Amino acid sequence: VFRYEKEHADDFVLIHFIGTTPDSGSHVGLLRRIMLELKLRFGLAGEVPSRPDQVCAAFSEWLVRPATRGRIVLVLDALNQIDPRDDAEHLGWLPPVFPRNVRLIVSTLPGPALDALQRRDWMERTEPLTVQPLTMDERRDVARQFLAAYGRALSPSLLDRVVAAGQTGNPLFLRVMLDELRVIGEHRNLSKQVDAYLTCPDPAGLYVQVIARWIRAYSEDRDLVAGSLRLLSVARRGLSESEL
Repeated sequence: VFRYEKEHADDFVLIHFIGTTPDSGSHVGLLRRIMLELKLRFGLAGEVPSRPDQVCAAFSEWLVRPATRGRIVLVLDALNQIDPRDDAEHLGWLPPVFPRNVRLIVSTLPGPALDALQRRDWMERTEPLTVQPLTMDERRDVARQFLAAYGRALSPSLLDRVVAAGQTGNPLFLRVMLDELRVIGEHRNLSKQVDAYLTCPDPAGLYVQVIARWIRAYSEDRDLVAGSLRLLSVARRGLSESEL
């Protein structure tokens, strides 16, 4: 997408990463952001509505007007993380038809959002791309480059064990594991830690081990990790360092 944006400077490309901030998962906030960006780029007249029902009702019209002036590419990443309030995960807020000069690219995991997409005829006209696990060569390159950025490296035998594990085909699993390995201070513990992490079947299990390490690392204050995570879990929009 970023390469396309660079090579097609005249096109309007908007990328929205759902789930990266507390507000990014709101379908109303997403539509308003697109409308505000279109207003700025194309100098559209009129004010962008703020009431949720007005935003959803006006969105199609706000796409039609600028679409006559140039190509518009909307990229929505992690559609499965949209806030489920008002049945938003069923995508009723997305227009059933887009103007000819508008392209919509989305990514999603299996679930209500993907089911909703499959019920539309979009999937019949555009072949979906299924993201495959990282190959072993890709895992090796990622591991070497990531650790090298921090002045770290794994021995050939340890690197082979990491690369050969099926779980590391998941980019999130590999990234979290490498991040843990880079902060382990004692080299002699690396092999043991690699084996422990590779007992985890998925990223969720790996995060359990990561949190357990945090608890061990800050054992002088027994409630520091658990208390901090409890506060974050109940905070509506996250917490700043000073708030914590």
